[in-house]
Amino acid sequence: MNENIIIFQVSPPAEDNPRDLRIAGIQEPQELAWALFFRGNDARSLYLKKVRDASLEAIRNPQSDGVLLEQECERLSRNGDGGEALLIALSWWSGFKRKPYHLYRLKVGYPPFNATAVISFSTMEEDELRLAMALAYDYMEDEKTQMVEAFGLGGMFGLPE
Repeated sequence: MNENIIIFQVSPPAEDNPRDLRIAGIQEPQELAWALFFRGNDARSLYLKKVRDASLEAIRNPQSDGVLLEQECERLSRNGDGGEALLIALSWWSGFKRKPYHLYRLKVGYPPFNATAVISFSTMEEDELRLAMALAYDYMEDEKTQMVEAFGLGGMFGLPE
């Protein structure tokens, strides 16, 4: 698990855990999108280079079995490695499906994650990006609240008891 990155699936919105990255069984995979939070521009640049490299490798040497890629993505996500799961999802989309992904570097953050991006399988308009990030911020707030409550600090930091 990489502590420098948090990834949430923002489209379609997660049913249970927004950190679960699933590509298997999605009726319209072109609607998939993820919000990524990084602990700085260097972490973002490093990960986005991995994204580009994984996608190029998948185009050069596509997998012939999309189901294996779907299963690997789910396994990595279940084990808490969303960064690697997203790389597999992008390999599945770029190599197996032979479709482009879209990357948006954003200038917003959520301390201590001060660099962000959105990756999607279709073009997103500005209002769609805003909606995706609003949902991701909600997920971050939920996780913050859960963490504070886990340590018995409810009522502090302006959070409800």
